Amino acid sequence: GEFKNGEFISGTLKYFNVTVMTGEFINLLLCGKGKTELKCGTIDEGVFENSLLVEGKRTFTDGRFSEGKYDKNGSLTHGTSKHKGQVDTGDFKNGVMHGKGRVEYDVNFDTEQNVIIAGEGEFQNGQMNGKGKIWYANGDVVEGEFINNERHGDITITYANGDVWSGKYNRGRKTGTSTVITTHKYKQFWENGSLLYDGDFYQYLADRANILLPTLAGMLLLRKFMNPRVD
Repeated sequence: GEFKNGEFISGTLKYFNVTVMTGEFINLLLCGKGKTELKCGTIDEGVFENSLLVEGKRTFTDGRFSEGKYDKNGSLTHGTSKHKGQVDTGDFKNGVMHGKGRVEYDVNFDTEQNVIIAGEGEFQNGQMNGKGKIWYANGDVVEGEFINNERHGDITITYANGDVWSGKYNRGRKTGTSTVITTHKYKQFWENGSLLYDGDFYQYLADRANILLPTLAGMLLLRKFMNPRVD
């Protein structure tokens, strides 16, 4: 390559048949734009400081890659990471999603219709924590609060057919009073993931009672169940 005052400043530097560096050098360390190739096949290309990639792309022989900004330890801090089955984009810490970001999964739509295809929101240590949104292959969308990838707190589910469920989750299980909107609106009550009360079911009974019991008692029963509530 090129030398200045006896010092190597640009070109190609090879270390013991293990690492090949190409670019600009200071004290035999890659600084500025450059490229490194390891014997194992990993390639770093971008901007370097002291032979460490600080911004650019890292490509592995198995198809994995990361692209963006890196810390002094060579770990991605912001950008995109593609690994087996998914692509992560956003903020990173110690090589995993940490901060705001989005995850997209590889899905076989022919066989897997009720699986997650994407998630977006707040992450901690690679898991969704805080507010987020999840898309499913069947068209359902879940939006709300999460703890360690579990639904926890206020959640709204919009189904592919347009129906909407809104209520609370506790560690992945429905709990308390929820609202369901289909062709009309009604209430449900859940405890530890089990449905204890379904207002739409009582509406159905009330309608049947009004048909079968055209009496004052039937009218009172219909009135009672027209607007079911949970106390």
